[in-house]
Amino acid sequence: MARQIELTRMSSKGQVVIPKRIRAQLGFEEGDRMTVEAREGEIVLRKLSLEDIVREAEEDWRSKKSVRLYPKSSGK
Repeated sequence: MARQIELTRMSSKGQVVIPKRIRAQLGFEEGDRMTVEAREGEIVLRKLSLEDIVREAEEDWRSKKSVRLYPKSSGK
């Protein structure tokens, strides 16, 4: 995939708009869940899918790590 760079800004609440062209290119839709990861001065967003959760849990289980499922919203 070709590298695509666009500008955006953060709101006072920490919200960042992902430009429409990039959302469309990556198939992000309203309501999608994402993981947010900090990597050496970068923020990485990744669309979360059931397959990702299962694969990561299986990898953790195989390597004898604690299996952590993503918490459901507590409604609070």
